[in-house]
Amino acid sequence: MRELCNTIIAQAQNFVSGESLFENIEEPQEAVENLKLCLKNCVTFKSTYFDYKAQAAEECPSNPWRFQNSALFVRLDTFLERCHDVLDLMQTISQFNKVFKKLFIIAKECI
Repeated sequence: MRELCNTIIAQAQNFVSGESLFENIEEPQEAVENLKLCLKNCVTFKSTYFDYKAQAAEECPSNPWRFQNSALFVRLDTFLERCHDVLDLMQTISQFNKVFKKLFIIAKECI
């Protein structure tokens, strides 16, 4: 399971590399959308695991899955936290860009 998480993280890092995120910092909307998609896929993977774990417990109560969730998902959870942090940063940059553009338009009108 940890290997699956590592593979998902590697694919997500290829999709939303640091270079691609900060490539066009003036227009971070594409980075925001890519990060949201990445987060959605990772969360869906985790959710699917928990769905099947619950189903297995229901169908085979005498033989439950005895994995510690924190041990299975420690790296994926850390990656998700970082993605959320970068997403917050990109959304903040986007908001500042909007304010800057409005101020630029107002300043242009005053001149």
